[in-house]
Amino acid sequence: MRGLLARAGRLKGAAVAVLLLIVLLPGGCGAPEALPEEPSNSYELMATVELYFAGATAVNSGIGTETETEELYVVPVKRELAGGGDLLRRTLEELIKGPQPEDGDYFSTIPVTAKIIDLELSDGIAVINFSPELVSDSPGGSLAGIILQQSLILTATQFPEVEKIVVLVEGDPWTDGHLLWDKPLGPDEL
Repeated sequence: MRGLLARAGRLKGAAVAVLLLIVLLPGGCGAPEALPEEPSNSYELMATVELYFAGATAVNSGIGTETETEELYVVPVKRELAGGGDLLRRTLEELIKGPQPEDGDYFSTIPVTAKIIDLELSDGIAVINFSPELVSDSPGGSLAGIILQQSLILTATQFPEVEKIVVLVEGDPWTDGHLLWDKPLGPDEL
């Protein structure tokens, strides 16, 4: 019996030695070889978009910046967004969030309580369906309606696939009592 136990002890020692060789030899220096690192997903592609907010000077004075074809009350502000996904929707949602302190002296053009119910894009026309807060929480007045139109049209049409937009509120054409948005409008109609 003692001989059997001695032989088992030697086998156990040999098994440990073989196991150590298996672990230590691949590293070359007695240390286990490190596994290759998995690719890092810590970076994302970024997209620079323009959000058109109301310029404080234009809103306070009621006088927009004149171009050859229009009088604009909105100013583009660049914002970095993570790329991928529905960039148009995410850009419009960023517009709803409004200007940030680091953006400068601008005003929101859309109530922060407004939500995008649906967004469809077909043949160059984006149909954006908003919640009722787009109208109910708006400051009102014809200038606010003009600013809203300029802001949404210029923000959405920066994307080459969008030529014009229509804005709905719970499926009905947007109106603020002064303006009615019942057909697609693009930058040329401002």
